[in-house]
Amino acid sequence: MKSFNVFLSTPILLFLSLVNYSAQAQKNADLPKMEWDKVSFEDLKMTRWASDSTAEAAVLGDFGQIRMSELSGREFGVVFKKHYRIKIFNKSAFGRGNIVIPYQSKDNYKYVLNIKAHTILPDGKRYDVNKNAIIVREKINEDFSVCKFTFPEITEGSILEYELEMASHDIFNLQNWTFQRDIPTRYSFLNVNIESRFSYQYLFQGKNNLKTTEVDYDRSISGSLSESRTRFSFYVVDLPAIKEEAFVSTIEDHLTKIQFQLSDYYDAQGVKHNTMPSWNKTATELLDNESLGKMFLKDSRSDEVWEKVKPLIQPNDSAMQKVNVIYDWVNQNIEWNEDIWDRAKLSPNELFKKRKGNTAEINLMLIALLRKAGVEANPVLLSTRDNGKPYVEYPFLNQFNNLIAHVEINDKPLLLDCGN
Repeated sequence: MKSFNVFLSTPILLFLSLVNYSAQAQKNADLPKMEWDKVSFEDLKMTRWASDSTAEAAVLGDFGQIRMSELSGREFGVVFKKHYRIKIFNKSAFGRGNIVIPYQSKDNYKYVLNIKAHTILPDGKRYDVNKNAIIVREKINEDFSVCKFTFPEITEGSILEYELEMASHDIFNLQNWTFQRDIPTRYSFLNVNIESRFSYQYLFQGKNNLKTTEVDYDRSISGSLSESRTRFSFYVVDLPAIKEEAFVSTIEDHLTKIQFQLSDYYDAQGVKHNTMPSWNKTATELLDNESLGKMFLKDSRSDEVWEKVKPLIQPNDSAMQKVNVIYDWVNQNIEWNEDIWDRAKLSPNELFKKRKGNTAEINLMLIALLRKAGVEANPVLLSTRDNGKPYVEYPFLNQFNNLIAHVEINDKPLLLDCGN
């Protein structure tokens, strides 16, 4: 029997639809604003945060915009723009001037369009970040790169400000947005500008009060779906810092944040397509996925490594004995490359030749070998503690970041994790 397991627990959340969201809508004229390099005298001279005198720094503004656009080569995609401004109160906060922004860069899936940054001293002097000192794409593995730079001339009382614009070919998952940090935040604002033929579901987490604008619709004179736009915004004002507390295992579960996933869209012919499946449908699709289900279900992807393990299994071995033998063999022969991942690039056969892989590759090899030995084994998707709790309401796959194995011995479940 083919199956797939997902381990879930429930955070504080609100499940909403972009179509019918109605909580605390305000008009655009009332929205917070922030212009590049326009800093008030009061912010320059500020020496502490009024509501939290212990804060080493405070976010004066964090403004984001997501808009659908035509990218280079006339390909359709999404442009994400971020404008960030932070006030430094103490030397302990100087490290916040080292900016590292990770993104999925393989095959130019995402790439940086523009970036600028400067330091503003309390006396008003400006020091730009030299463009030659901005590393736009430093590769960290086959899939991800980082954009990184450091603000110059930071002193107590400095204001650090940067703008970043990034293109993405991913219209299925829009940019996630976190409103809250470990320091106070004056304004955190996200504007979404999408074509009206696309509809998204989103999940909001956090106990702090989220506000939104009224939803605006633009439609061209011709009435073309491709030229029709939906615009709305989410924002919070005067968020306190979120701090580690006793008995709180994962602070990520308590941050005020929002994430999106495409639910349906209309194609050029006006035909509607649903993209947001049920958990059962998602599990079926994952089992048919080249980088997940087919890695252990397709016999040809593990037949070579099975020939190495097969002689270790005795005809009269119990299921538990088979599990122990195969689990020990995988741990002794395959090294973990310290990457936590929920998908595999290497098949079990390829992994055996390379002898090193990520968590998904190692545990999918384990599953494939157990199944060949006659033990019912299946993958389990999960989220590591620092990644936060997954949501139960809808199958947002980007909330999972790890994969382990599940077997059932004498009607008792057993979770197995090789390599780390």
